[in-house]
Amino acid sequence: MTRDEIIAMAREAGFQQRIATPNEWWCWESSINRFAALVEQAATEEANRRANASWALMCEKRVGAEREACARIAEQSHTREQSAAAIRARGQMRRACAATGREKGNAERRAKSLANAAKFSLRPEAVRAVEERLKRVHLGPGMSRAITLTLPYPLSANRYWRSFTPKGHKRAVVTLSDEAKAYKEQVSLMAWQQGCREPIEGRVAVHLALYPNLPLDWAKRSKRDPLGWDDTVQCIDLDNARKVLYDSLKGVAFGDDKWVRKDSGERMTPDEHGARVVVTIIEVLA
Repeated sequence: MTRDEIIAMAREAGFQQRIATPNEWWCWESSINRFAALVEQAATEEANRRANASWALMCEKRVGAEREACARIAEQSHTREQSAAAIRARGQMRRACAATGREKGNAERRAKSLANAAKFSLRPEAVRAVEERLKRVHLGPGMSRAITLTLPYPLSANRYWRSFTPKGHKRAVVTLSDEAKAYKEQVSLMAWQQGCREPIEGRVAVHLALYPNLPLDWAKRSKRDPLGWDDTVQCIDLDNARKVLYDSLKGVAFGDDKWVRKDSGERMTPDEHGARVVVTIIEVLA
């Protein structure tokens, strides 16, 4: 409130200015109560106006951000159905944020998993098929259960880790890259979607099946060399993939990579389902 506004309220409340001494004012007791009520009303209206302006600005920013997010989803999707599925999944994730406690976390992870499935262009039937791959089987006295996960094609170690020298330090520090953080989040969400609710505690055996991307000229390659055409396909080496996957699955599918007592891997022939890695984790009891 400005000085002029306060003087106007004082006059409205019944305050009178002395003619001989203009700097002095006089009033009845009732005028003081009236003036206090006017000041309170004006202060409340000002606070409400500022709050409404702030709320409107915040809503405008959120609407703009949501509009841009939906636009990015539409740009990344190949069909209208995929765009609609991804946007609906995003809406489910936003509604899940209003939940509380454990239900909030579970709902948010489920919604993110749906969004991730849409991002990777998985058809509903493919999503259901992947979910059914989670199985618990008894493999004899030495083993208990197995978890099979289909995950995105792993990053190379050079892209997964980055090193830098902090200001004032002489030694370089090795940390995860931004790509690695995004990949770990994808692995965690897709593992949750496929039924991996908690990591296996204790000893485990891990098997990797690495599928490189099917090249466009695969038919010509297979015609020239029917038996070894896939040897010319670019693919990350198994040891490199194993290091990246173990770090991504730590705390998701098994407690720690120190509990991996047996590991194996094989490079598979590329197929029409795209680049991916299928990880089987088996609990070892003895």
